Amino acid sequence: MSTEKRVNIGMIGAGWWANTMHMPALAACDQANVVAVCDLIPERAEALAKKYHIPHTFTDYKELLASGLCEAVIVAITNNAHYPVTMDALNHGLHAICEKPLALNYAQASEMAATAKKKGLITAVPFTYRYMPSTRYLKRLVEEICGVLNARSPARVPWPTLDHTSSMWPNGFMAKSRRCALS
Repeated sequence: MSTEKRVNIGMIGAGWWANTMHMPALAACDQANVVAVCDLIPERAEALAKKYHIPHTFTDYKELLASGLCEAVIVAITNNAHYPVTMDALNHGLHAICEKPLALNYAQASEMAATAKKKGLITAVPFTYRYMPSTRYLKRLVEEICGVLNARSPARVPWPTLDHTSSMWPNGFMAKSRRCALS
């Protein structure tokens, strides 16, 4: 067990990202203490709370932010709400992890970063696949075979996504790594 302080976290959004990506990782982290979950659909918040033994549920994120229960929040809701909800969290003095896309435009993202910096808060955008055990293992294998990964050299690497045909993923797959020929 870690001797580090546990951080009280509020999960804003109880959908797929919260249930599939964030909560399993948080449940396995000794430094994380998820104390509240918020979702517009009460049954969804209650189901996530029951599954992960989260003591408090909310249907209004502003009530969660004002509750004083959390030191940090994870914003995993609809894209157009990322900016206002994250800004409200920062203005309540809470650290924030905001799902992608961070904001709808550069001005919003810049304001979020400037607010966090001004208030001395930590913000982050999760790149969840980076921290999954399978991805870390694959990275270690590639490093052993090819040497240290170098993010400055482009290469095409098959990568698991929900929709390989999405216009957000040119040719279905894109990643940065060191070119490596296995022959």
